Amino acid sequence: MLMIALVSYPILIRCGEDHAEGLLHLHSLTPRERRIRAAKIWGWMWLCALISAPVCGLHIVLVPTFILAGPVMAFLRYRIIQVPDHVSGKCPSCKENFTLALKPTDRLPKRVYCPSCDATLYLLEKTDSTVSQEN
Repeated sequence: MLMIALVSYPILIRCGEDHAEGLLHLHSLTPRERRIRAAKIWGWMWLCALISAPVCGLHIVLVPTFILAGPVMAFLRYRIIQVPDHVSGKCPSCKENFTLALKPTDRLPKRVYCPSCDATLYLLEKTDSTVSQEN
């Protein structure tokens, strides 16, 4: 069973000219969990190579592609240390608290919609330049 630690980082939530602070919650993966994730994707790629072997004509391209994609995708997956989980904060438009689930592939900046008022929200990384603009 994977035990993943949850880490939170402050972010900026913008709606037009209004802004509010929020939290981006990320899963921090241990080296063991990263190895397991890499092994799974490597296994899936090689399984796809095995399944595509009897496909006439296309197996000439598919099998070598999946065989090469296995270690490449595993390496890329192993390099991922943190995976986004969800964002929580207050909508700058309607002032309601919200929590939005994120996909593991989501990255900031990201456009989302408020679950309460359906306003367009922009989730931005909080940097020194954004902090100085707020004051």
